[in-house]
Amino acid sequence: MMLSKKTGRTDGMTFASVSKAFELWGAPAVFILVFLEYLGIPGYPGGLILPAIGILGRMELIGPFKGFLLAMVSSGLAMALMYWVGRKSGDWVRRRFGQKKRFMELYDRLAGLNDRYGVRGQVLIRMMPVIRTFSSVVSGMLGADFWPYWIYSMVGNCIYSGVVIALGYYVTNLFL
Repeated sequence: MMLSKKTGRTDGMTFASVSKAFELWGAPAVFILVFLEYLGIPGYPGGLILPAIGILGRMELIGPFKGFLLAMVSSGLAMALMYWVGRKSGDWVRRRFGQKKRFMELYDRLAGLNDRYGVRGQVLIRMMPVIRTFSSVVSGMLGADFWPYWIYSMVGNCIYSGVVIALGYYVTNLFL
C-alpha cells in the first residue's frame, strides 16, 4: 500500500504491495492477509489475496500448497470468529443495521438459503461473492450449530480457494 501525497490516505492494495508483504514477511503475511479478507473488512480488496498466493507460488516466493494450507487455517479461524460475533451480538447487529436496505437484502437472502439447504448450503455460499463475506455472521445470528456450519464452510472454502489459487498459479504464465 502506498500513502497518497494528496489525500494522506492509502491508495489501496495492489499486487505489488501484496508481493512486497509476502517477500518481507512470508508465511505470516499469507496468514494475516487471508484472515483480514475473511473478516469482511469494507474496502479491503480480498479478491486479490488468493490469486496472489498462486502467482507468488509460480514465482517461487511461497509454495502454493503451503500458501493454500495457511489460507485454510487463517480463513477457518476468521470464519469461526465472525460466526461467534454474529452469535453473541446478533440482536445488536439487527437493531443497528436492520433499517438498512442492503443489509436486510443480504440477511434475507442468506436466511432463505439457510432455510432451504441448511448448513450444507455453506458449500455453495462460499462460491458466491459478497454473500460469502456475510455468511459467517448471519449463520451465527440465525443460531446454526457451529460444528456442522464450520465443516461445510471449510469444504466450500477449500474448493473455492483451491480453484482461485490454482488459477493464479497456472494463469501467471500468460501475464508474467
